[in-house]
Amino acid sequence: MAFPNLYISQDPGALLSGSDNDAVILVSSQKDCAVSKDVESVLHSVAAVDKRLGTDAMLIHAPEIAGNRLIHAPTGPLSHDYDDVRNFSDAAAKGIVLAKESGAINPVLLVQGIPEEVAFENAIEVSFLGACQALWQPLEARESLGEETVEPVQSITILDMSDRIDADYLSGLEAGRRLTRDLAGTEPERMSPPNFADYCLDAMAGSPVSVEVIDDQAKIAQDFPLLATVGRASQTVPRHQPRVVKLCYEGDGPIEQTLFIVGKAVTFDTGGVDIKTGGHMAGMSRDKGGAAAVAGFMKAVAKLRPTGLKVVAFLAAERNSVGADAFVSDEIVTSHAGVRVRIANTDAEGRLAMTDSLSHCRLMALEAEIRS
Repeated sequence: MAFPNLYISQDPGALLSGSDNDAVILVSSQKDCAVSKDVESVLHSVAAVDKRLGTDAMLIHAPEIAGNRLIHAPTGPLSHDYDDVRNFSDAAAKGIVLAKESGAINPVLLVQGIPEEVAFENAIEVSFLGACQALWQPLEARESLGEETVEPVQSITILDMSDRIDADYLSGLEAGRRLTRDLAGTEPERMSPPNFADYCLDAMAGSPVSVEVIDDQAKIAQDFPLLATVGRASQTVPRHQPRVVKLCYEGDGPIEQTLFIVGKAVTFDTGGVDIKTGGHMAGMSRDKGGAAAVAGFMKAVAKLRPTGLKVVAFLAAERNSVGADAFVSDEIVTSHAGVRVRIANTDAEGRLAMTDSLSHCRLMALEAEIRS
């Protein structure tokens, strides 16, 4: 799950030929550069002969610039009522892709022309995250072809003259986002419920987040009866059987706040006997995005290690399969909380998958309140 190393520099020399970097990506709403006369000179020369400058991401051969590559990635105008900091993210994404395609592996990211409005105050951070998202390639491609082949960029250096960018925070945030993309965007067999659980285990290994995977189907039926009901038709296929993943983090110092989070990981949603028709089953391997986001949040927490915070997360992983033992409309199932639930539509499986975990969270919160 590697992603580019992040470095922060306050030295404009990182932009110049002879540095350890091999490209400069200028993300800006302008056609000049306030921190480097060398970069500005190149831009002025190009503008004199090419009216395309500023219309889209452009690779410019510049011998005086790191790696002989200057990539101008314009944000476009920022004066419309719908413009926001995402303009910088989109521009950075285009710029980093162009840098990668040109052969750069250690580019500098320089963000300029940031409006003074509060809405744009995180433009540099958002640009980095946008670049990382553009570099990410699906897990299947990385496992098949090798990470170095499909994700060759090794580092990104942010030129930060303000000395306010927190590299650890950004790296932790991107680690969580990357885990989320891996879990959510991977095909249903590679990220079946058991594989989903195993990937979370591997992702948290050696971190302050503990992981418990409940794979005993009898225990799941007892403690998570609604989840077991949805996954009933998947029981005959061991690689599709449900899993419950419990993740816990407890920061240093007195606990001032506790968060309980539940995420849905339906690794493939056929709709059950209320089956999806007309081609609407395509893409249903992404019905695990909620749990993927929760796992990504926990990964970020593991990296950042906030003090005074406790987080408990449950991930309900299952496959809503169709078969002779599938659950059907009008069934009545008793939940972990003792509530009788009538099934109205088997394609509403997500709330069933999560309800028992929410019930466990409720009891844990009550116990914590009593102890305090």
